[in-house]
Amino acid sequence: MFERDGSPVPGWSRDTYRAVRPAQPVWVSLGAALNQPTSGRPPVPEGLDLASEVPGELVAWERTTTGEWAGLVTFVVRRAHARAGGTRHTMWLYGRALRRREDVGRRR
Repeated sequence: MFERDGSPVPGWSRDTYRAVRPAQPVWVSLGAALNQPTSGRPPVPEGLDLASEVPGELVAWERTTTGEWAGLVTFVVRRAHARAGGTRHTMWLYGRALRRREDVGRRR
């Protein structure tokens, strides 16, 4: 996922920031990204689904202070029972919560 390095944002180091142009489709593991807790509580069908894997768009990589890579990703969070709608989010997530989507063609 690092092969499409773009020019860095002004003031950012090329060593720590890499734009992804065009944006690339990825899977976002919300459970891994948001540190899903383990609990013995019963499921809430109308609650937010923060444990599933959802499609997203990767637009940049940035190094964290610990040296790990984080991806800037846009994705939608839905309620567990909803098939549509939800709220759109763009945020930095650790790379370990992302994987390339093979179900769609790579954008050039």
